[in-house]
Amino acid sequence: MRAFIFASLFIGVTVFAHADDDIDYQRHIKPLLAHKCAACHGSLSQEAGLRLDASQLIRRGGDNGPVIKPGSSLGSELIDRVSSSDPDYRMPPDGEGEPLTKQQIQMLSQWIDAGAVFPADEIIPVAPKEHWAYQIPKRKPIPAIDGFNALNPIDSFLMHEQQRVGLKPADLADHHTLLRRLYFDLIGLPPTREQLQAFVDDDSPQAWQTVVESLFESPHYGERLALPWLDAARYADSNGFQQDGDTWQWVWRDWVVRSLNDDLSFDQFTIWQLAGDLLPN
Repeated sequence: MRAFIFASLFIGVTVFAHADDDIDYQRHIKPLLAHKCAACHGSLSQEAGLRLDASQLIRRGGDNGPVIKPGSSLGSELIDRVSSSDPDYRMPPDGEGEPLTKQQIQMLSQWIDAGAVFPADEIIPVAPKEHWAYQIPKRKPIPAIDGFNALNPIDSFLMHEQQRVGLKPADLADHHTLLRRLYFDLIGLPPTREQLQAFVDDDSPQAWQTVVESLFESPHYGERLALPWLDAARYADSNGFQQDGDTWQWVWRDWVVRSLNDDLSFDQFTIWQLAGDLLPN
């Protein structure tokens, strides 16, 4: 559980495609179509008979036939529509959503030019088969960067993308900045002067790991990491309407904090969150 949450604090969620063979339907194309097109061309509405939320339906196209021509983005109506400057022809239409960005159009074009490849096991538009969570993950090779010694494999992927767009990594943070970032990330509080100085004076190779482990053991760790869960559930200590009376929602709040501090495994944590009232005792 801690490894999952700790990693999520430092990994961005923005997904970039590097080259044609890096563009994945489930990871890049499907979320884009869902975000930009599903309101009018999804399961609830199929304007012009076009539905873009399943691979077979995308291949079939709408009332006017297929909207993609695998291997040719220039011959695909989908690209023609999303890149048009005519507000009456462009998709999404005015008032129905923001136009696709140049980067998003380029990603769609590259995917189509590369053959518009769909997952082999996506046979029929049934939700369990469609959803990315049911796809077998495939490990990608770590990019090799000349003259760059990565401290972590994640750094190699970040550096690969930075080089592609002409960016350089920021300089290494000094000890004071680094420790403050760690404290705010893990417990939501700044370190004391004494804690800062102790970290600066510690020359051992395990200095960083020692601080990380100490913060994992802090009761404030569970409080800090509980906030996203409480926010997602719209938690409040009070009723917030008329008179409060007796309120007991703090019992769940304390359980979330305690579970995170006890390093409850992620699968058990989610089971108890979603179906705790159906479990024995």
